Amino acid sequence: MLDFNKNFLCLGLIFLINIMSNWTNPPQVSFDATSPQQLNILTQNKFTLTATAVYTEPVIFNWSFQSIPTELNGNSPQLSIIPVSTTQERVEFQIDQEGQYILQLIVENEDRDPLTQTSQIMIIDAVLSQTFFVSNSGNDNVSLDKISSTTPLQTLTMAMSYAGPGDTIILQTDSVTTPAPTTFLINTINFTVTGTPSNPLNIRGSNKNLITIKPEGSSIGFRIIDRTNINISDLIFEGFSSAAISLTTASNIIIDSCEFHQNNIGISITQSDDTTLNANLIHDNTTGVQISESNNIALRNSYLYRNSDYGYRILSADQISKNNIVHSNSFYDNGTIFDETTNNAAINLGNNDENSVRFNLIVNNIKDYYQDSDIYQTELNSNLSFLNVGIQREESFLIPNAAADWLIEDPLLKDPENGDFRLIEGSPAISRVLVNDVNLSNIGAFQGTPA
Repeated sequence: MLDFNKNFLCLGLIFLINIMSNWTNPPQVSFDATSPQQLNILTQNKFTLTATAVYTEPVIFNWSFQSIPTELNGNSPQLSIIPVSTTQERVEFQIDQEGQYILQLIVENEDRDPLTQTSQIMIIDAVLSQTFFVSNSGNDNVSLDKISSTTPLQTLTMAMSYAGPGDTIILQTDSVTTPAPTTFLINTINFTVTGTPSNPLNIRGSNKNLITIKPEGSSIGFRIIDRTNINISDLIFEGFSSAAISLTTASNIIIDSCEFHQNNIGISITQSDDTTLNANLIHDNTTGVQISESNNIALRNSYLYRNSDYGYRILSADQISKNNIVHSNSFYDNGTIFDETTNNAAINLGNNDENSVRFNLIVNNIKDYYQDSDIYQTELNSNLSFLNVGIQREESFLIPNAAADWLIEDPLLKDPENGDFRLIEGSPAISRVLVNDVNLSNIGAFQGTPA
């Protein structure tokens, strides 16, 4: 009898422990999508989400909106609830207004014990991504819903007034069917819109090498202040007396496959960060790229040539610029004067340190590289210099042995005087460096088949 009582008590304790476990341990809940989600409501305005609860008993799902766009005046979208099983449920709703929606789910057991409640939220960013076409023969009075490649706007200013995160502005050639070089005259375009990491603002030319932007009485082409996540590509900037593109306190900007020539400064970057300049042609300016008090600016795969003062320059300032990258570029015939007061050079880093200069081809410049005394960079190697006027690979700028693989050899360029920077077969710059520890690459911007 005593053994029976012991066994009975043990079974009772196990039963109570199981009950207590269910009382005190809330269900584990997961969604079939991660938060946040972006939804382009021009192409899809219905949002569907499935929730699954891990629990030993049936549960109750309670869905509600924690937050909706203010434009809805408190009128939340209607939720359609679809039970899947005792521990799984799907919800659907329609979104017609852009903005942020926060959907909350509270899951509890059938006894509605507060100790077993758990909650999850899903953030939905609804956007109205649209493409705005601009043509010199367009019409700024065309209605928003009628804008297309055949019924474009006339001015970039009007397109910018409509654009928002995720939108694309395309500047068209004068003839869409037979594309030919086309020029847009602009006053300074002040970017009033900012993008988001998943929905950047995009502005580009319809055809590479055909869309030129020139000033109409303005000294700056594009002025971007306090804006983020903007992509600019396939445009030519010519003739701006201050800067073709000016960035101030901006971040996450990408300037790709553009050309800058006959400007005072091609690209000016001040107090900005996390910006990429990739595959650009920057030539015949006073200064190609000028940076001040900025960090994490990457110049890659670009050609900088015949800029009269500097190809690439970081200004000396009280706040130094750090972690900037100058990798895999070709510099040719930059700079006019190099003396104790005028330090023209292909690359001039001033009093800034902890930057990286690697894999660059530096040929026929007034000087290949310059920095203030006692300033040392994080990386300053794997470059190739040739026929530069000033002292090449100047040892006083280098940490001992930092430039052991900085070559001074003829890179065998095809026809650099006429802008042909292809490498001739047999060039010492071909397959010379290991980039990102993956593949052998050429030194310089040219990575194609040798001429």
